[in-house]
Amino acid sequence: MKNIILAILGIGFMVLVVMIFGKDQNQETQTGGMTTNGPVLALSESVWVWDKTLMNDDTTIIPQKSGAFSISFTKDGNVSGTTDCNGFSGTYTLSGEGVLTFGPIAST
Repeated sequence: MKNIILAILGIGFMVLVVMIFGKDQNQETQTGGMTTNGPVLALSESVWVWDKTLMNDDTTIIPQKSGAFSISFTKDGNVSGTTDCNGFSGTYTLSGEGVLTFGPIAST
C-alpha cells in the first residue's frame, strides 16, 4: 500500500512539473467541451511512468518492478493507470490556471 501511495504521489509530482514548466499562456485548446491551456495536450500525449522519487532528505525511492506504476490522461477528461498488479480509472479536470483535480477513482 505504501508503494502505491508513493507511486501516485511521484506520478502526480511529474504531472505538476509538466503543468508548471510546460504551460504556454498563449496556447488554448478546446477539449471535452471546456477550454483549457496547453498542459492538457502535454498530459494526454504520454503515458507517465514512475521511475523514482527523490525525498526531502535526499533518499531515493525506486519501484521494485520498473514500469509497473503508470498513469495516462485522455483529452476528454479520463484518467487510468496501473499500480503494480492493480489498475485504476476515473476522471480529471485541468483548469485554465493549471490546477489538476481528480474526480471519483475506481481501483482493483
